[in-house]
Amino acid sequence: MFNADGKRRTTLLIQTERLQLEPISVQHSVFIYELLNTPEFKIYIGDRNINSPKEAGIYIKNRYLNNDKHVFILRLRSTGQPIGTCGLYTRDGLDNHDLGYAVHPHHFRKGYAYEAASQVMEYAKKSVGLKHLCAITALNNTASYSLLKKLSFQKKGIISLPEINEELFYFEKTFN
Repeated sequence: MFNADGKRRTTLLIQTERLQLEPISVQHSVFIYELLNTPEFKIYIGDRNINSPKEAGIYIKNRYLNNDKHVFILRLRSTGQPIGTCGLYTRDGLDNHDLGYAVHPHHFRKGYAYEAASQVMEYAKKSVGLKHLCAITALNNTASYSLLKKLSFQKKGIISLPEINEELFYFEKTFN
């Protein structure tokens, strides 16, 4: 799915009414650097210790070349501006793919995470063939909690994961 330089070989695009989702690549390093260093990302998702666009490119190569092949950059269709990420993640301690998303704070409360997550869930079901998804969120992330409920995920409890040093709400969804 990737070239040797970390660029995606596929041109898979998912479109919604307002968004275009394209596979993440090292070409998105500057945006990923900015997103991962917003205070909101660090509070609700965690500090990835990415201190430059170059480090973001290395992070993208290491994380997405090795583990997560179904992660997308969200772009506004009207302008092409990148505004977030959404995808299917693999995590130590979870048996199913994790639906994850992050939207730049300038684009909070506009429904973009719901729009993207809904399409990624359809992609997971129809293109990847998944029967189950899970999702995790920080206990203090009320917006993410509400979004997962709106997406019909069922809260199953609180868990801890090896790579994350905090308790998290754990949700599951089974596709019919």
